[in-house]
Amino acid sequence: MRTLAACLLLLPALASAEDTRRLDDATLERRVFRHIFVGHVTYPSQRLTWVLHRGGDRARLEIFCQQGKREPTKGIRLDGTELVEAYWMEPQVARYEGTRTSRSPLTYALRLESATEDEKSRCARAPAVVTLTCTQAKVSVRPAGAVLIPGGGDEEPAPGKWKPATRENLKGLRCLPASEELPLFGMLVQHPPIFVPATETSAGLEWADENSDMEAQEGAYRRIGISP
Repeated sequence: MRTLAACLLLLPALASAEDTRRLDDATLERRVFRHIFVGHVTYPSQRLTWVLHRGGDRARLEIFCQQGKREPTKGIRLDGTELVEAYWMEPQVARYEGTRTSRSPLTYALRLESATEDEKSRCARAPAVVTLTCTQAKVSVRPAGAVLIPGGGDEEPAPGKWKPATRENLKGLRCLPASEELPLFGMLVQHPPIFVPATETSAGLEWADENSDMEAQEGAYRRIGISP
């Protein structure tokens, strides 16, 4: 009973700390990026959501790691299934806090504040320190929800078609962790997070990638649609 009473006494303090953090977030710039890896080879599917909060001299980075459900057993395609939230399992989180250490190039030194203890999650292998270097970049982006129609192939996969086929060119903040940190997040060096401001219809950008061996090996930057 004493233990329960002690826990109940802590609840107001924990709630107050959470409210203080949320108030602090209100004055920080917030940008979102997402990696999605699916396919018959990439199984189970993986989704990493990067949320970068920035102030004048400090930053907070949250990385949400998720696996797709193991049904269907051969994996999914970039056909819209990856957009269904119910397909993704509960997220595991790694949270970083830190400061800006350089303006040119823009660099943040971030330290791990908390991480999941689930050893199966990529977030459980998050490094204690992340050095995030960011530069301005241009990127060709497909619309939110664009699906990949595989091109097929015999000896090697033929280029697929994206529907809709339209693109737009955007400018964003390309942020890359140090090379030794990349494998722990399952990232592709060629497709690092690119953070762009949110709009009325888009929360940010994502890299959507399918590896289904000979059927499809392709990816693209897409906008992330606003949640309903």
